[in-house]
Amino acid sequence: MTDMMNSSLSPIIYRIISDSKMVTRLIINTIAQSPILSAIKDFHSEHLRLISLEEVSKHDTITDCWIILFDKVYDITDFIWRHPGGESILLEQAGQDATRAFHEAGHSEMLTKNLQSNLMGVLPPNERLRSAI
Repeated sequence: MTDMMNSSLSPIIYRIISDSKMVTRLIINTIAQSPILSAIKDFHSEHLRLISLEEVSKHDTITDCWIILFDKVYDITDFIWRHPGGESILLEQAGQDATRAFHEAGHSEMLTKNLQSNLMGVLPPNERLRSAI
């Protein structure tokens, strides 16, 4: 009897789980397109220090290492030795935009949340590769 109930409930449970995933995606997409989120991003980027590509390029050593990810500037000097892929990979990108290498390594933009404490500022609007931060 129990097996019969489980087999008849399986499609229902699957449908509930599937629907809940769809609702979650819908909520995330709605939030992402929200004017409130846009305003928060604008406020955040307006209050970050503007750092030029030229300034970033001066920080390209193991003892002073900055990189750019998604138009944001990070001081990763204290993170280099903890990077799971090794310090040499980060040093190859030191003092420059590492977004492409970051993406090609299979990282997502969400991973930059782990670097928030290392955030130094943003590129000036005329030097950004992306229109929104």
